[in-house]
Amino acid sequence: MNDLKIKITDLEKIFSKIFARMKEVHGANGEIEIDKDYYWHIRSEELYEPYKDPSDFTMGQLYEDWEILSKTLVEREPTSLDLKKVSSLLRYMGEKEIW
Repeated sequence: MNDLKIKITDLEKIFSKIFARMKEVHGANGEIEIDKDYYWHIRSEELYEPYKDPSDFTMGQLYEDWEILSKTLVEREPTSLDLKKVSSLLRYMGEKEIW
């Protein structure tokens, strides 16, 4: 299998289209209700091993993820670990089928 390479600008365009659609459905200042909190988290080492059953589960928390992420709006610079928190929230929204 070849390594997958994704252009950052392409990813940005995709996110822009997704967020534009969210604004169409929910309004420019709309909100997404999060009605769940805790979720299962599988360690990265096991997440991408499809031929091995994962055994080391931990818990994540959507509210905590958002609390940490929201600090990037005013008090801190984002880090690559914030992508994991964003991905948890986006997965929730995708599974909730918000539009």
